[in-house]
Amino acid sequence: MNNKYIVIKVGGSLLSRSEETLFDYEYADKLKNFLKELTSNGYNVALNVGGGFITRKYMNYAREKGEKDTNDLHKIGVSTTNLNAELLHARLDNLVYKQVIRYQEFDDLINSGTNILNAKLSTYFNDTKVILTAPSRPGLSNDWNAVQMAKILKTGIVFDLKDVDGVYTADPNIDFEAERIDKLSWEEYFNIIGTNEHKPGAHYPLDPIAAKDAKESGIKIFILHGYDFEDINKALNNLPFEGSIIG
Repeated sequence: MNNKYIVIKVGGSLLSRSEETLFDYEYADKLKNFLKELTSNGYNVALNVGGGFITRKYMNYAREKGEKDTNDLHKIGVSTTNLNAELLHARLDNLVYKQVIRYQEFDDLINSGTNILNAKLSTYFNDTKVILTAPSRPGLSNDWNAVQMAKILKTGIVFDLKDVDGVYTADPNIDFEAERIDKLSWEEYFNIIGTNEHKPGAHYPLDPIAAKDAKESGIKIFILHGYDFEDINKALNNLPFEGSIIG
């Protein structure tokens, strides 16, 4: 793993949890303090956020009104996820790069060649040690975006923060006998989720398209509980932590 950079995906359910908490400013403040700790220890952080409740709210509303086009539903997901990103960006203030970076920018940079890409990354991390990224087009999830960033920065790992502490044999909110799996192969993971398609608003530990790309790229995914930032520190220092490793 490249110790200079860390890729962190913050699950939308941690930031947008319910009708009463469309955006959790208290959690955003805790995340900000943790990012300060990471950067003070010399890390550069690429942060990616999900949509959570607000995304499901508007997707479900569109479905109730008869919207069936998958691409349109994906676009609703992109828009609401970007809203989460902008709310978090405002809260992080001068800790983060001056604007949210959309993935279309990275697509263009990758196609421009390695030298231009590296130069742009240097610009992003020149004035700050944290960049906040968000989706730019429909059809691909925030998990996929985080995997792309791990490939670009050559970290080999994505820390995926969720409202659950790992991958379970079944949904632990429904099946109280579900057991957490501390380490699993990609084949085992695909068997658990039972699909290789990403559907708008679907809820997986890691979406199938991102999982396939991570598998092919040799990237490991650490699924951790988003309310215990100390587990990231433990993982970085090769200490035992609560969570799951895929790959």
